[in-house]
Amino acid sequence: MTNMSQTLYEPPNVAGWVLGQSWFSTGAMLARMNFASTLALNQKFNLATAASGAKSSPQAVVNFMTERLTADLESATRNDLNVYAAANGAWTGSTSQLQAKTAGLAHLIIGSPEYQFV
Repeated sequence: MTNMSQTLYEPPNVAGWVLGQSWFSTGAMLARMNFASTLALNQKFNLATAASGAKSSPQAVVNFMTERLTADLESATRNDLNVYAAANGAWTGSTSQLQAKTAGLAHLIIGSPEYQFV
């Protein structure tokens, strides 16, 4: 949490942390993206299980993940996520494909600029 500029139980003052752009720095963003990557990879089995009802298409998985992570994404970002989800061959909705894609999507969504303002 310290690397992400929010030390647990140690806000800068009694008002807490200032929200918005003031907590953005290159180091903190990198730390948040690395945290998102580690968290997503550690939860790939749970993410795939949760998304199993949306395995009909890459777009359905993207919709599921963005709804689950309450991300209000720009259309260009959503399009990029759809391209990522559909990449690397034909979509089968297999367990291994869901594990890889849901973990990757979680990492990309949580690391996106739009998500930082959620």
